[in-house]
Amino acid sequence: MVDMSNKGELIKKRVELQNKKESVASDISDLKSKKERLEKAKQSAEQIKDDYQNQKNSYNNVEISESNWKGERRKDNDEKKEDLDDAIKQYGDKYKDIIDKFNDDISKLSKDISSLEDKLDGINNSIKALDQEIENA
Repeated sequence: MVDMSNKGELIKKRVELQNKKESVASDISDLKSKKERLEKAKQSAEQIKDDYQNQKNSYNNVEISESNWKGERRKDNDEKKEDLDDAIKQYGDKYKDIIDKFNDDISKLSKDISSLEDKLDGINNSIKALDQEIENA
């Protein structure tokens, strides 16, 4: 004779695991969506940085000959150019930092997703084992 209370407990455990499985699967889906959004944002930042680099290269190719700027005007121009060079560098550094932050966040999400997928595999294995126990009970 089958012990119905034991079978009932096994079924109850299976329902709990199934609910946990759905919750973990939902968490994985949410993290994957977030990762996808971050990857798109990173691509946008990389495009901006590439555009910046192209403009910076054009700017760096501009030369003012000694004959056009002399004396105090040349000194003023050189000071303004140094200020502009600093501002341009800060802009480039800002986008490098943003892209690095995206990479860090994407890497963390990938690890979190992998961890949850491992957890989901464990839950699935537990459900299979319970199904076998229920069948044999």
